[in-house]
Amino acid sequence: MDLLKPPRANSTEIGDLFRARDKFGRESFDTVICDPPFNYYFRGAKWIHSLADMARKRLVLSINHTIVRLGNQWSKTYYCAEEAGTFYLRLWEVFDRLDERLTVKDA
Repeated sequence: MDLLKPPRANSTEIGDLFRARDKFGRESFDTVICDPPFNYYFRGAKWIHSLADMARKRLVLSINHTIVRLGNQWSKTYYCAEEAGTFYLRLWEVFDRLDERLTVKDA
């Protein structure tokens, strides 16, 4: 689990995705970036919603073939990256908050 901590310092936290919100709290980071083991997608979506709760502005999630839905307070954009010389394609879903917390804090 990669977490971008204010003020713009990169940090990697190795731990339990299922308890991350308990450790860091709600809206602890502007952006949360997560590249989970793909078998986590077969264990329900509670961990994804916990990561979204930790993000004030954005959640960047590496995905397999699973479609993730967080609700109408988020916009979603898909990105893909191809590694040269391989047949590997990485998919990312980027969720941006749409509620007033973005405009109030950024104003």
